[in-house]
Amino acid sequence: MFPVQLVNARQEPFLHLFEDRQQVYKIQPWDEQTVYLLVGSPPEPSYLIQKLPRNFQPPPHVTVALAGTVWPAKDEKVFSPDGSVYFINKWEQKHHWLRIYSAEGDLLREVDFEGGATVYGWSFDSRGVIYQTHRGMLDPRSHPIHILTVPE
Repeated sequence: MFPVQLVNARQEPFLHLFEDRQQVYKIQPWDEQTVYLLVGSPPEPSYLIQKLPRNFQPPPHVTVALAGTVWPAKDEKVFSPDGSVYFINKWEQKHHWLRIYSAEGDLLREVDFEGGATVYGWSFDSRGVIYQTHRGMLDPRSHPIHILTVPE
């Protein structure tokens, strides 16, 4: 797990958070309100920016990846940006888990979810899969955002 700070764009300044970022994730949660996830490299914090104006666009120097907008099909292999590994987001009835495999199919790491989770996808640098455990809310204070890292 890595630290995530919640930022309400209606109540506090947020544009400066984009200044040093080259890549961010755009997340479209169930309530149709777009939020941005800015992932920091530890110990740098990460930010989840909510309540943005509907027409907000990040600065032109920032690459935006859509995250959480398309659910992978059951048992679908989702390869990392560098192609070296893939994950499978799998669920059956009340059981949900996420597994990372080598490109050859060897299991490298896995996590089981007791409730549920939203899998946002690969980090830009292929270091892991970003996910959030939840029971229906998108709020890192009560449902933290995690990264399942690829072993070195």
